[in-house]
Amino acid sequence: MKNALPWDMRTSIGSILVLLAASGVGSLRAGVVTSSVSGTATFFPGGPDPVSCSGITSCSFAAGSGTFPFDSADGLYSTVAPSPQTLRVEALSRSDAYNADVVGNSMIIYSDTLMFTGGTGSGTLLFSIEYLLTAVSEVCVNCGGVSAAFNDYHANAHGLLTTTTLEYPFTFGTPFDITMSASARAFASFHELASSDARIQVDSITIVTPEPTTVALAALSMSLIWGPLRWWKRRST
Repeated sequence: MKNALPWDMRTSIGSILVLLAASGVGSLRAGVVTSSVSGTATFFPGGPDPVSCSGITSCSFAAGSGTFPFDSADGLYSTVAPSPQTLRVEALSRSDAYNADVVGNSMIIYSDTLMFTGGTGSGTLLFSIEYLLTAVSEVCVNCGGVSAAFNDYHANAHGLLTTTTLEYPFTFGTPFDITMSASARAFASFHELASSDARIQVDSITIVTPEPTTVALAALSMSLIWGPLRWWKRRST
């Protein structure tokens, strides 16, 4: 028989998240977020000069006019880092073109170190992961250009909210590294709107150790505390 010890993540200071547990048995150390966004619009002959934008977490542009009165291009690109409510990363890209080619890219990577103390020996970490990949335009559905990953796991179900459980061995007192990433690319050409969204998050982390175990924990929540609506429903479309 095995002893399952759940952890509850609820607080954050910047990119530093803390696993709340009895007696401070475990914690996430300072995390590192790497994020970049960019977009470029190139008009067809006779149109305006190319326009572009770039930034760390967001950038946008809007341009128009030229030889043809309806020449236009709009780009909106952004990323979302972990928040106090969720251990989640998200990349969003939106490109809108008329007589132009508009392409944009958004990417974010979050890395952190998990450390468990208060016990001896080894066990298994169970990560409950959720992800959603969408990429649509006026000419295709599930167009590609979106990806998300957690450590060595790469999300691959497009257009479906997917939940999976990942297992990793761990040893008490030994650092365990985690990396989450999301990437979204949106390309629009001539007279087209394209939108891409890649998001991945950790719902809960559970420790499984053989019995008997030397870890003494008070009763802990089985998962993250959520609001009345799930995070993917709270986002405006």
